[in-house]
Amino acid sequence: MMQPMRWIARAAQLRALLCAASLLLSACAPTPEQQAEDSRNEAEAINSARVHTELAAAWYGRRRFDIAVDETNKAVEAWPEYVPAYNMRGLIFMEVGEDAKAQQAFERALAIKPDDADSSNNFGWFLCNRNRAAESLVFFQRALEDRLYQSPEKPLVNAGICTRKLGDDAKAEAYFRRALLARPELPLAHYHLADLAYRRGDTKRSKEHMDKVLATGASTAEILWLKVRLARKLGERSDEASAALQLRRRFPQSREAQLLMREAYE
Repeated sequence: MMQPMRWIARAAQLRALLCAASLLLSACAPTPEQQAEDSRNEAEAINSARVHTELAAAWYGRRRFDIAVDETNKAVEAWPEYVPAYNMRGLIFMEVGEDAKAQQAFERALAIKPDDADSSNNFGWFLCNRNRAAESLVFFQRALEDRLYQSPEKPLVNAGICTRKLGDDAKAEAYFRRALLARPELPLAHYHLADLAYRRGDTKRSKEHMDKVLATGASTAEILWLKVRLARKLGERSDEASAALQLRRRFPQSREAQLLMREAYE
């Protein structure tokens, strides 16, 4: 049995060790001032990443993709976990046909934040435009699972477009109608509903949706071409001539303008 004096000495040694460890931990722990400084530095880094990502988006809009990529590089240097920067990088590389880099960027964004709705929607759109429509629907659905997502009409319209590519017009129409519940004036949803109605011979319903498209001021080669054909079907010759003139003047190199020149209306 350990003698009392030896036990007391051992206990004193143990207390000394515990006190030393406590002092060491106290010395290493950040002070409130250090914690505040760390928080400021983190906020500044994230803000820098945000600014560079916004600059990248601006250069992307001007089609200066080289500068846009450089800005995303600066963004992730400032804050390596900044998801919008990887999203922007994916869109840039998608636009210039650098598919491997685009996919890598989108996957990195989803690795950082798997439930990010924008990342899921953008990656889905990438897949849809690379003849991987069936795969894309998984990511659109993932985006829609975020009940707090502020733009559910985006994955809904994208899912509708990709479902049309798969040949399921009924399901596509359901997606477009859901998109209109989220944003009733959405021209792209109305355009696709007008086109679907036109293709099944429902010119009345097609015109209803086309009128809503035109009320928004939206005008693309696809919209004008549908307007030409719909007006032709309805016998509205002045509207047909007006839409045809706009199509030739504004989009002379488009596929739709070439179809008009050949009078390939159907």
